[in-house]
Amino acid sequence: MTYTGKIRIFLIIVALLPPLSIMLVIYFHSVRQMDISDRSQIAQTLRRYDVFENSLEAELSTGLEAMIASEEWQRAVLQVKSGRPEQVRLDPRTFGFDFMEITDSGLTVLTSWHRPGLLGNTVQPDEKSSLPLSDTILYTLEYDINGPHGAITCLKKLSPKLYLYTGKYLDRQYQRQLGAVMNAEIDMLIGPEIRDVYRRMETGSLYQIGGSYQAVLSKSVPAGFMTVATFVTGERKPILVSLLTVTGVVALLAIGVAIGIGLYITSRVKRETDNLIEATARIAEGDFTTPVMAYEEGEFSQLAESIDDMKTKLRTTRQKLATTEKIAAWQTVGRKLAHEIKNPLTPIVISIDDLRRSYAEKLPNFEQTLSQTTTTIKTEVMRLIRLLEEFAGFARMPAPSIRTIRLKEYL
Repeated sequence: MTYTGKIRIFLIIVALLPPLSIMLVIYFHSVRQMDISDRSQIAQTLRRYDVFENSLEAELSTGLEAMIASEEWQRAVLQVKSGRPEQVRLDPRTFGFDFMEITDSGLTVLTSWHRPGLLGNTVQPDEKSSLPLSDTILYTLEYDINGPHGAITCLKKLSPKLYLYTGKYLDRQYQRQLGAVMNAEIDMLIGPEIRDVYRRMETGSLYQIGGSYQAVLSKSVPAGFMTVATFVTGERKPILVSLLTVTGVVALLAIGVAIGIGLYITSRVKRETDNLIEATARIAEGDFTTPVMAYEEGEFSQLAESIDDMKTKLRTTRQKLATTEKIAAWQTVGRKLAHEIKNPLTPIVISIDDLRRSYAEKLPNFEQTLSQTTTTIKTEVMRLIRLLEEFAGFARMPAPSIRTIRLKEYL
């Protein structure tokens, strides 16, 4: 990988790390803070349950007082006391109740509205036998032809021998109202509907089951049924998603800008480096005439000037070296030429000496000596002439000889 490519990858990593780190920090911190906020809000919501139940009990007491003060109720009590309970026509729903019975002191039903199956039976099962026989509000499990129902019930002493047993079913409307108050989904669990996980839960405490928070509301447990609240959480998750989306868009823009800047910078750097590489390649090939220049001012311009100075010094050094080599070559040629010239001169000198001695001594073979010496002198002179001609030809360099050849002869 080229250095430019490494720089680009590094810039991309540098552009990615900050926004990704910010997104991760925002996500985990926000999730933790939302969880803390949800738990705190749910804890406050649980306190609304008692307020709601107290208001329901107050509403029940108010309705009971209104019913007892009515003429219909007084007439119904007289009919019961006179032994004619079957003639009672009082409808408890007029006063907001779903069921109503009049019992004796043992809580045996003397008359019942809408639950005739209770006549002659007690309305107080064993689990309620310890409750005092006085004015009190109970949470009970009631039955009618539709099966079991959770209920809020009022037990009121009318006389030493008569009691009023009345109440309201905790029906779907109750669940919707309680759910609206607590911002939760309310489920009424009876009998086999109660799972073991709920039986192990402490009433009024908050538990995280799966991805939601749940709590068993306290007042229904002793009655034999459970009111379970499943709280709605994550209402602020859209805000988190929106925040992460905005952060992601900003991150993408930052990454795009960083990549664009990185590509722009690295392309300019690559252009400058390619220019300098090309200049050094020309110098390596022996081109000392083309100036080395950068595209812009700055570090690359300084580097180009340094390379250009180096090129000038290298050219000067090369010229000096070439001159030195030429001088050395000519010195060698001169020494060899002097040696080659000296070789013919020795025979010439000897021949002249022989000729002079023969002439001076008047030797009888002077003519023969003259002929031999002149021949030797002429031979050596011709040798010198050829040597000088070869030297002159070497200095001139011969003209090129152009001729046609067959390539096959050289393959």
